Amino acid sequence: MCFKPECFKPDKLSGVHLIGSKSRICLILIAALMLTEGALAAEARIQVLNDQQEAMDNVVVIIEPEGHALAAASAGMTAQVDQVDRQFVPHVQLVQAGTEVNFPNFDDIRHHVYSFSDAKRFELPLYKGTPSEPVLFDQSGIVTLACNIHDWMLGYLYVTDSPWYALTDPSGHAAITVPEASHYLVRVWHPSLGADNAGVEERFSADQLNNISMTLAEQSASGGRRQLRRSTRYP
Repeated sequence: MCFKPECFKPDKLSGVHLIGSKSRICLILIAALMLTEGALAAEARIQVLNDQQEAMDNVVVIIEPEGHALAAASAGMTAQVDQVDRQFVPHVQLVQAGTEVNFPNFDDIRHHVYSFSDAKRFELPLYKGTPSEPVLFDQSGIVTLACNIHDWMLGYLYVTDSPWYALTDPSGHAAITVPEASHYLVRVWHPSLGADNAGVEERFSADQLNNISMTLAEQSASGGRRQLRRSTRYP
């Protein structure tokens, strides 16, 4: 028997014979099934701070619920990275694998956008306006964006397999609706980590999900290089 909502439209009920109290019980069960369909969701609330306990914006936050498969982006998903005042806007763009990205140039000069990153190698030779074709990003990873004419132009496009993702806002917060699970893997990334680091991650239980605070604290590493160390707290 079909329990999908469309199966209970008036024109679909002609073949369903319900009598007396049994009909009421059956209809209650049907209503419960229809209400719970799509209602099994939880909201993750994450805040990311630096070592001075200041909010960090434009931090990539990705969640992978345990037991839920990661699927490619739906056909037709698009995103955009602008060139404005000789800068990439936004500085960090976050998309799901399978997304097509446009790179419109709003400056009155030409740009030459390219990337040599393993996740996506591409080149858009000198142009103004919007290239006729978007660029398909079908492999997860971090893509460093640059301009062959203006060396200071630098941007990042983070491509994830997970459909559950967000960037933190100026207050350092991100809220993501995810399917219910017993545990969740939370991964965060910031440009300060570098493009060769996919991010730091932590596993949380369902009861921790709605109040997570992660601190990315900078510390010196060998060879004078800087990296982010992670600490995580939750009430």
